[in-house]
Amino acid sequence: MNRFAGVWQFSGLVISLLIFILGIIRDVTLAAALGLFGIILFGFLLALIATTNAGHSKSTSVESVEFLYNLSQTRSSDNLAIIDLGRRWPAITLSHHLTSGRMVVIDVYNPQLMPARSLMRSQQKHYPIMPSDPRLFWYDSNLDLLPLPDKSVSAVFMYFVLSELAEKGDQITLLNEIARILEPGGRLLIAEFANTLVNGLRSSLGIIQVRPYEYWRDLLEDTGYKFQRGQTMQGKTICIRADKQSPYAGSQMSLDLDFEIN
Repeated sequence: MNRFAGVWQFSGLVISLLIFILGIIRDVTLAAALGLFGIILFGFLLALIATTNAGHSKSTSVESVEFLYNLSQTRSSDNLAIIDLGRRWPAITLSHHLTSGRMVVIDVYNPQLMPARSLMRSQQKHYPIMPSDPRLFWYDSNLDLLPLPDKSVSAVFMYFVLSELAEKGDQITLLNEIARILEPGGRLLIAEFANTLVNGLRSSLGIIQVRPYEYWRDLLEDTGYKFQRGQTMQGKTICIRADKQSPYAGSQMSLDLDFEIN
């Protein structure tokens, strides 16, 4: 059903552009009629794509929350963190798995670094109210200085955050800061948009950024993470687990080699 909806949106967009172009190259009377119709239809499709983007990301994230939690192999007593952009409901959903553990939710929204998120941010009044829950802690922060001590959490979750950063350098900055707060061997779980037809349209319109699976894998490995697993869910969302490498892994290997040589 989603595939047919994507085809319909793409076809409508192409038709509206053709009508608009025809309105320009024909006589003035026809141009006025077809040009106006093309502009109206084009605007309607832009609004439709922007609206379905919100529904798509939320419905897909609900599935991704559970999938990434299982992939993380965390315990209900662990200390976790979520890097967020004010959505709040992924953290609320994930918190249902906690018992004695705690979760720190860090909003790193920055309008200069995340221009595509500005329109979505204006609709924040529709997001759920932050619950009064002793297991949940809510902070606003910058992506280069997360409000947590070194090696203080066992897992960090991010849902459609890295793709909101327009510059690769900012993505690397955030990943390095996450590595700082992760315990050795800690897990990073991310969900990003898969390269589908509708997501490709949204990307071309500047609503979201869509990167191929290989981009995220290489980015994580280049920033020092050990890539563990990646999977595309229902062709819509890329889910990835990468671990912070233990500083003792290399030392242990050297000791073993020296022992064998001696």
